[in-house]
Amino acid sequence: AKKATAYTIKSVHQDFDRLNLLTRDVRDNVRQAVDIMLKYDVDENDAEFQTQISDNPRDVTDPCQLVAEAVKGAMTQPTAEISTTLTKEAGMYERRQKQLEISQAEMVACAKDACSNLVQLRERTDEVVNRLQHLALGKQRKDGGVSAASNIASVVMGD
Repeated sequence: AKKATAYTIKSVHQDFDRLNLLTRDVRDNVRQAVDIMLKYDVDENDAEFQTQISDNPRDVTDPCQLVAEAVKGAMTQPTAEISTTLTKEAGMYERRQKQLEISQAEMVACAKDACSNLVQLRERTDEVVNRLQHLALGKQRKDGGVSAASNIASVVMGD
């Protein structure tokens, strides 16, 4: 259960002061609204006002539309310049990309060529090693069992 606070004369005066302040604010705002309406409101039966109104009113354009047109007009030139600059930049990047692709294709071709040359070199090296082993074995048989290592060394040295 909520504990009830004591309501004193002082709290009543505070509440009335607050109510008075809020009422004064509302009253002042209403007065300001009335003053604004009286300032801009016109009597349609006023003869002087009637003479100020033209029988052929000019085309009144919405202020928002005027602002939009002004912004559009102001932005047309920078937009065109930005578009031109971006087009030039994109062209430069495209050319650079094509150059890089050509260089990459050349490097891939060189790498494939080097790989092919290394494969051929490996095949020839294997042939030479096999030939040397065959000669060493033949020399070993011919010499009748002498150390194979010395035979291989002599074959390699050309003895």
